[in-house]
Amino acid sequence: MALSMVQVVVLLAASFVAISSGAELCGLPGYVTTNLTQAAYWTFQNDTSGCFPDDKNAACHFYLAFCQSLTSAGQPFDETCNGAGACLIAVSNQTNTTHDIGEYDATLNRFVGRDDGSGFFHGYPNGEKLQCGEVHTLANFVCDLSVPWIPNQQKATPVPGPVTVNFINYENNTCLYNMTFRYAGACYAITPAQPTGGSGLSAGSILLIIFFTCVGLYFIIGCLVNRLQGHQGEELLPHHEFWCGLPGYIKDGMKYAWSVVTCKNVDGEAKGYDSI
Repeated sequence: MALSMVQVVVLLAASFVAISSGAELCGLPGYVTTNLTQAAYWTFQNDTSGCFPDDKNAACHFYLAFCQSLTSAGQPFDETCNGAGACLIAVSNQTNTTHDIGEYDATLNRFVGRDDGSGFFHGYPNGEKLQCGEVHTLANFVCDLSVPWIPNQQKATPVPGPVTVNFINYENNTCLYNMTFRYAGACYAITPAQPTGGSGLSAGSILLIIFFTCVGLYFIIGCLVNRLQGHQGEELLPHHEFWCGLPGYIKDGMKYAWSVVTCKNVDGEAKGYDSI
């Protein structure tokens, strides 16, 4: 999708969400951005000719950091990208050159959600000047549950899945790398994700388990004790007098309750009134 200069300005400006706005720094409610920020940087290659405007025959190696700056020590790119958020190495037959294609600012949140909830953007404005003018980078993340981004903690991590890169040259000495990534974390979550693979027990279920366990232990241990004491038959039951008499107690209780409800005595005769 080609972006107009107005759209680019709006998106890059929106990526400058200051802390004072209340937005979570380096985060976006409803989306998973922590996977992106846990890697030192993400990298991918684009061998399509024309990916670098200053050398049409060069292939491009891209390096993107989220919520942190790039550091060249021990990395493929040189000090040109120190402190940058997005970097490019143009690989040609003659030489490899490193280019800053977007800045990083620790005080600003660059994640911006799409209005329709289908993903989000991350902007890298104010890169170095190429032949086309000042270069910017816009990373566009679209929802795809089949592409999780699993970071190598604080290490370089290859971008999973296909990447689409469009280089747009505008007439006002400005150019843009418009990148589209597929990412499971770009699927908007209206409600928090629920754990899968089994449900937890409620408080009532736990209490029932404890109750029946205690009842079972009561009868088992009571029977064993009575057996050791030489009891047999119904006398094996702990407190057997109570348990053997329990049906009768229940019957008497129900008869009494019925007499109260029907205003009759226990034998079924109607209750009379005492004379004054």
